[in-house]
Amino acid sequence: MKASNDHMKRKLLIISSEFPPNPGGIGNHAYNVAFAFYKKGYDISVLTNEPDHKVDGDFPEPFPVVRIKRAGYQTYWNRYVAARKMVRGTHDILATGKFSLWLAYVLKIEQPKLTVTAVVHGTELNIPSIWQKSLTERALQKADRIIAVSEFTKSLLSSWNRLKCLVIPNGIDLDQFDNDYEEIDLMMQGTPKLLTVGNVTRRKGQHQVISALPEILKEFPNTVYHIVGIPTERATLENEIERLGLKDRVIFYGRLSKEELNHAYRQCDVFVMLSENQPNGDVEGFGIAIIEANAMGVPAIGSKGTGIEEAINGENGLLADSHDPKDVTEALKTIMTNREKFQKKARQFAEQHNWNELIDRYVAFMMK
Repeated sequence: MKASNDHMKRKLLIISSEFPPNPGGIGNHAYNVAFAFYKKGYDISVLTNEPDHKVDGDFPEPFPVVRIKRAGYQTYWNRYVAARKMVRGTHDILATGKFSLWLAYVLKIEQPKLTVTAVVHGTELNIPSIWQKSLTERALQKADRIIAVSEFTKSLLSSWNRLKCLVIPNGIDLDQFDNDYEEIDLMMQGTPKLLTVGNVTRRKGQHQVISALPEILKEFPNTVYHIVGIPTERATLENEIERLGLKDRVIFYGRLSKEELNHAYRQCDVFVMLSENQPNGDVEGFGIAIIEANAMGVPAIGSKGTGIEEAINGENGLLADSHDPKDVTEALKTIMTNREKFQKKARQFAEQHNWNELIDRYVAFMMK
């Protein structure tokens, strides 16, 4: 792919705490921003962490990506040394994720002429550690501009930082969902087939879906719940599944390749993300997987009181009280009864979150 020549001489360093092939919404966001800027003609370089494992072919990188291996406290120094080399001749820095904000803060102190844009997702704003929270606040105060992925995330900023903040929602590269892949049969069972994609943790809310299943099965006795993602807390969920007698109603897949994931979206009936805000400050700032499911024409059910409220508008899916199985079941009934209408609106909603359009808002805000 050849980049546009409009901004060929404009250099942009993206510092991200996550980046593919490692999973995670922050990394997904950083990759798509980098790729969209690259297609606009920017000279892009990325500084991130070394991946836990390689997934070949999933994420083409037409720009340099420097990955720093984790080595305890030495990691911070190694990141700093690499960043100082990479920032030479760079006009702008975009920092996304906790350590990235801190590193950009140090670089801005050393080189005041740098323009720093901080991207906040939510989890970095509710850090329980007092000193980390203070350092993050200082980094955001030092940044020239702040982009929040949702109004929910913006509300977590201090009043002073909200003054220089613009909300630009997460997006997707629609081209990745429009390709004609060779069909992969994942043998997904159930009617309806429910799907959650994300790290298996309390924040992502898979436990809430499992808690709602007994109620759901009263209305839809052939329901099967499919869980895709790193199985961090799988053992805990399996104990709950055993207790509720749902062993044949929940299937774990672990992590899937990008192509397999697209087929999982394609083969499911309803995407479910009953995220909950955690006491340690871990929150769902938006819920990009909902937009990915929408791109495949799959409507979603999401939890109220989280950033997911901005990823579901009542037409591409429905919000529900994640702690109320009856409310979740009613949302599912409504979607299944009006499935074709929800499927059409889901795709339309995804088209409104295409990075080809969203990146213009980044350019206008960052380069003004």
